[in-house]
Amino acid sequence: MVHRQSPAETVGMRAGDLITRIGDFLVSHQLDVERALIGRKAGESVPVTVVRAGAEERIELSLAA
Repeated sequence: MVHRQSPAETVGMRAGDLITRIGDFLVSHQLDVERALIGRKAGESVPVTVVRAGAEERIELSLAA
């Protein structure tokens, strides 16, 4: 689910997008998302790779507080 008016929605993430990488971290479980974001600060930009409709896309996500 992508929450309305969230940073994820603002940069174009959609329901059904599968996050496969955040920065240098491969994502295969929810815990991987948390690990990838440890130590990052609000306002920081993080590259996120998603699979959408069978194709990979890279999105720059600005973290919210």
